[in-house]
Amino acid sequence: MRCLALLVLVACGDPEGSRICLNPPCLVPGRASPACEQYVACAYATGTPRGSLDSTYGSNGICWENPSTMQACTDACASGLSSLRTAFRDAGC
Repeated sequence: MRCLALLVLVACGDPEGSRICLNPPCLVPGRASPACEQYVACAYATGTPRGSLDSTYGSNGICWENPSTMQACTDACASGLSSLRTAFRDAGC
């Protein structure tokens, strides 16, 4: 018996429809990843001075100007968020 495999590509919420990903969330130039949005919010909630992360990881940060840096920044945010959650368990992050 032969089996038929169906590959489904999932398009992300990219307003221009220019990005397609196999594993959402998509990384879209000009928009912070969900991991970085969570990291920035958690960092500010745990005492990081306001605005100090925005130029890098915020929605208009340098991480999202170039597709070649977006995954590295997202990975750094995920790692930072994990560390903050461990260090500040009661912060609600």
